[in-house]
Amino acid sequence: MDWRLFRLHYSGEPIELPRWWSNSHYHSFRHVSSPFSFDSRVEELILSLSLVSSQMYLLGYLPNHNRIYLCDKDVNLYAYSLSLSVIEYQTAILRGDLESASEILESVPPEQRNRLARFLETQELKELALEISTDPDHKFDLAIQLDDLETALRIARDSPHLGSQSKWRTVGDRALAGWKVQLAEECFKQANDLSALLLIYTSTGDRDGLARLRDLAGTLLFLLYSTSRIGAERR
Repeated sequence: MDWRLFRLHYSGEPIELPRWWSNSHYHSFRHVSSPFSFDSRVEELILSLSLVSSQMYLLGYLPNHNRIYLCDKDVNLYAYSLSLSVIEYQTAILRGDLESASEILESVPPEQRNRLARFLETQELKELALEISTDPDHKFDLAIQLDDLETALRIARDSPHLGSQSKWRTVGDRALAGWKVQLAEECFKQANDLSALLLIYTSTGDRDGLARLRDLAGTLLFLLYSTSRIGAERR
């Protein structure tokens, strides 16, 4: 058999204890690099799996356990989680095989979905990342980047009121930039953004809106004055 070696990729940093794993679905090259970084290379992408506190020795990977095993110089054993389905999914994405990636996704553990969503975002596959992400904040950021105001608005409405004002303001800014004035008005009301509402009402000549805003501003000023006076009396 004629065996030949071809250079697939170039690494600009030193590597130690390289290990190559391969099957019909994926090829992965894992190694320890300096300073104490445990990495995995999938196609041309280097993924940092963990930072280790001391020099480690790579023993091997057991696909059935979804674990990579290392040991230190005192032969203490360490295990790091690495799902085989995650590696297969990333490989399919990097090869542009979205059909296979969709099939593999069904076997990816739910707790790994957000990790893959972040990976897809780095590959500029933001629509796919939005589809599989389960983190509301990440989904909101992706929806804003994609100008998907319907999804962003739904997330803002489902968010706890205490932490949702920034989301409402962000959707309002995007809506206003797209001349969706009614949607922007709703968002700025939810965000209690009086300056943005003033801009909308003065630009559109909405006298009724200005009157409501005046009453609202007066109520807020009264509450602020009352609060400050009570605080002064207590001191």
